[in-house]
Amino acid sequence: KRVPPAIMKRAIKEVEGPDYTASLQKLAEVKWKSLHGTHHLTRQAKTTAYLLQKGYERTHIQQVLTGIITRNKNL
Repeated sequence: KRVPPAIMKRAIKEVEGPDYTASLQKLAEVKWKSLHGTHHLTRQAKTTAYLLQKGYERTHIQQVLTGIITRNKNL
């Protein structure tokens, strides 16, 4: 549809932010934990695919997964 660019930019700014990051983090952690017992590269690929299907951006997904992997290595 013909949505003016100014309205599109404003809507995107509203979506990205603390809520976007928090919901991405929560979904990523839940999916990661649901794949326990699987090789970490497989877990990462499946979690990434799941979050991409949900509409999250690859760069944000990679940042969140890097944090999850780092935390799990330290356990």
